[in-house]
Amino acid sequence: VNMNEVQNYTPTDESFLGSVGAAFAQGWSNFVNGLQQLAVWLAGAWPVVLVVAAAAAGFAEKGMFRFANVGDSRVYYFSKGRLSAVTKDHSVCQAAVDMGTMNFSEIRGSEDRSKLLKVLGEKEELELKRKYPPIKICDGDAFIVCSDGFWEYVYETEMEIDLLKSARAHDWAKNMLKRHIRRAENKGDNYTVICGIFHLDK
Repeated sequence: VNMNEVQNYTPTDESFLGSVGAAFAQGWSNFVNGLQQLAVWLAGAWPVVLVVAAAAAGFAEKGMFRFANVGDSRVYYFSKGRLSAVTKDHSVCQAAVDMGTMNFSEIRGSEDRSKLLKVLGEKEELELKRKYPPIKICDGDAFIVCSDGFWEYVYETEMEIDLLKSARAHDWAKNMLKRHIRRAENKGDNYTVICGIFHLDK
């Protein structure tokens, strides 16, 4: 389902992107609830299709970076060129990491990696207890918002290396995608990545 299809099949006076943007501006909970309602509506409109999805988002507001996720899409935050924060997956593997029976680095190679405990569209209401504190943005800080199909093939150390080599977010994304393409060899899940580097006015 692409954005145009969602907009065409969603009965609303306001544009779909406008609705999502307004919900996100009011907070992550409203944003998730909006996507959740949309997923449930689509499943009702097209009963032959089960619409479930992971989601991640980040935004800058008043010098602070706020972020959250559902499922196994992730947000990474970098400060002084090093990874300083990353969201936790809602997955069987992340639960094993939290219990101390698996290391974070082992998630990529696990057969249970895609077994998710929370997704959009599965139920009409979605409760997210995990909240991340906002991060004060400093000059040179950077972030990545990506799907599991991306982070499966691009490792955290490589994200740091490519960030240090890149003056612009476009170059950073390009360098990471080169690694992804070489390693994935046109196999695996779909991949999506959005990244940014903060350049603050002096």
